[in-house]
Amino acid sequence: MAARMSENGGTMTAAEVLQTLFSQADSHKAEMDSARGEMGAFIKDAEERFGINRKAFKAALALKRMEAQDRSAYLQTFRHYCDVLGFNDQADLFAEAPKADQPPADAGAAQAAANAEAITKGIKPTRVSGKTLN
Repeated sequence: MAARMSENGGTMTAAEVLQTLFSQADSHKAEMDSARGEMGAFIKDAEERFGINRKAFKAALALKRMEAQDRSAYLQTFRHYCDVLGFNDQADLFAEAPKADQPPADAGAAQAAANAEAITKGIKPTRVSGKTLN
């Protein structure tokens, strides 16, 4: 047990012990702040490189860390809240992608469709001035 000193009939933790505890707490807080910064940078990088949705990723990560029973209860309650708020009455946000014969919604989608078609047909080497480029 930590060294304690008596004062007025009660017990108080010695000043030296408190100073050590405060110092250790500050050290742990600095480590936590550093870890939070690294985690934030990791998620930002994943968002930029892979297009993840930051909030959805964090929510999924929190669910992954839960015990199965807690996660099940949370998801059941969350679905109920969504029903109460009428979210399920709205148009399906995860509707099937447009068919190949439908025009793309934007230029980026047009390029993606062209790339997918080229990959499906097989990419052939390009010739420039009699030389094959790869």
